[in-house]
Amino acid sequence: MNVPRSALLASTFALTLALAPPTRADAVPSPPKDCPPGARGETNHMGPYCGPAECKSNEECNSGQKCVFYPLCVHRWTNHSPRGNSYTAQVKGPCKEGQCDQGDACESKPHCVPSGTPTASSDTKSGKSCAIAPSTRAPDGASMGGLALLVAAMVARRARR
Repeated sequence: MNVPRSALLASTFALTLALAPPTRADAVPSPPKDCPPGARGETNHMGPYCGPAECKSNEECNSGQKCVFYPLCVHRWTNHSPRGNSYTAQVKGPCKEGQCDQGDACESKPHCVPSGTPTASSDTKSGKSCAIAPSTRAPDGASMGGLALLVAAMVARRARR
């Protein structure tokens, strides 16, 4: 049996394509899965890192997370490229008493954190922060009134200084 040369070449080419493994022209490593609360795994050509999971509302967070002010130690750097610079923010972990390692900044912004994570509030003028234990029940009217009274007292005290 005499097979035309063009048919043999076409079938060899088709078989080679069928057996070839998938290739990626622009491969980057997978993002990390073990990021601290308030961060999400990201990756770029510099490698995998935990980036801030900034948000404006709970709807922007994953299931089981909430959007709250949560101070994080963030290291920022510039990636220089001929096509233009890009900027990366890497979360190192939660701020400890408003402080971070040298070169990192304590940024108190809304971040997506797991619902059971204790939240913290931060006084940006003094750099002090305090942890607030998570509540196991929804706030009622009396507790909200007490909170409003406490905030009013703090504002009045600060105004006298």
